[in-house]
Amino acid sequence: MPMRIGAYASKLDRSLRTIQDRMKRFRGQWEPQKHQNKKPEPQVEVESAGIILGNRGLKMARKLRDGQVDAVMRMGVEVFGQGRGEMPNHPKKAEMPKAISIFRYPGGKSKLLKLIVPFIWLTDSPQHTYIDPFVGGGSVALAVAQKWPLVRLILNDRDKNISSFWKMVACGGDRDVKQLLALIRKRPTVKQFRRLRAMKPATPLDKAFRALFFNRTTFGGMAKSGPLGGYDQRGKGKIDSRWNPATLATAINTARRLLRGRTKVLNQDFERVIALADDRSFLYLDPPYYKAGNELYTSCWKDDDHVRLKEALGKRDNWLLSYDEHPRIQELHRVITFLACTNYSIVKRKHTELLLAQKFTFPPSAPGPLGITDQLRMWVPPDQPPPK
Repeated sequence: MPMRIGAYASKLDRSLRTIQDRMKRFRGQWEPQKHQNKKPEPQVEVESAGIILGNRGLKMARKLRDGQVDAVMRMGVEVFGQGRGEMPNHPKKAEMPKAISIFRYPGGKSKLLKLIVPFIWLTDSPQHTYIDPFVGGGSVALAVAQKWPLVRLILNDRDKNISSFWKMVACGGDRDVKQLLALIRKRPTVKQFRRLRAMKPATPLDKAFRALFFNRTTFGGMAKSGPLGGYDQRGKGKIDSRWNPATLATAINTARRLLRGRTKVLNQDFERVIALADDRSFLYLDPPYYKAGNELYTSCWKDDDHVRLKEALGKRDNWLLSYDEHPRIQELHRVITFLACTNYSIVKRKHTELLLAQKFTFPPSAPGPLGITDQLRMWVPPDQPPPK
């Protein structure tokens, strides 16, 4: 590990000397002029490291120069997919969008919003678009809709039932939503479970209701699982133990208020959805897990699909990707990687996920005594090989 980052030590050392000289000149220019309104340029660029360095970045560069690799990792830096770090600058709780949970999955992102949302960069304008090719339970999409009330959203899911649910909530008429809420008011039974499993949905309402029904009545929300408590209902849980009509109705109405009038819902292959992104879009992608995805979702992925996703992202840098921690994923995506750990009540153990991006932009710090702010951006050039 030290050898990999050490390959950049000499370049960083030269860059660091240049930065120090510039900072000395910088201070010399500004100390006699403290009371002027004019603000200095807050960023110093170091091309060799792929990092914009302010005060925090200088500290990182010194640690890299001195070989303190572990300390740098703890500060949140990773070069070309090697090593691990913790996320700096967690937002205050009051600044975070409230988690809205309609669906429940072992890999649901409601508990990771405080890690994911700070790294989604959008301008709150109708000209900017959030694109979610694997919307699933929609926790991140709803958080984005809360934080940026003007951006447009494109939500997609290959599961027809899931896409029908979001299309009804975001784009459906009031009458359709009232019918859905009327179905939700009735508590589920094993008899209903058997009947819905045996029948093919005929209408968008049937599909939307099935998406929610089977998610809330199966173990862990897993699509292929049997009912909670078993068909004989002798298990610890019961089929309706995760079914709270009032809570679900409130969550659905809130989601409808957030999404209505600015959301397009699709049921397409992810490649076609990614192709819709332009330079004013941001992509958040939460594809099926590499290891256990086929047990959790209706669509079955092979290794080729994960490769296809990597190739579809191409040379873009306006995306954030979440995955399970698997060596194959780290092999495919040689990019900046963070470890995100949380406890999922469904699986009763700590779960670790990877957050991957071509570029991270950290929130700017508060202005210092001279009115200087510090903002850190990190990126890996597309198709850049890892250091030897």
